[in-house]
Amino acid sequence: MAHPSRHWVQVATGRDLDALKFDWRRLTRRVPDLLGKQKPHVASWGRATRLLAGPFRNEGDARDLASALRAEGLDSFTFTSGDGEEVSEL
Repeated sequence: MAHPSRHWVQVATGRDLDALKFDWRRLTRRVPDLLGKQKPHVASWGRATRLLAGPFRNEGDARDLASALRAEGLDSFTFTSGDGEEVSEL
């Protein structure tokens, strides 16, 4: 399966997928208007795993969500997966 380069918002990192699922549920309850329509995805990041929202059509859309999340006090930033980099639905 091909993995094209895509734009995401990273909302957490961790090593345990069950913990990341818990984090996603917690975040969507905290800001349902921002994350409620998003699907959680994961990508490897060294020894950890990125928890991502997206994908987005362009970097600007991802940046808008990251800014809105930061305005709500949530750490987040944009991430562009490389061409061929595996990103899977959580």
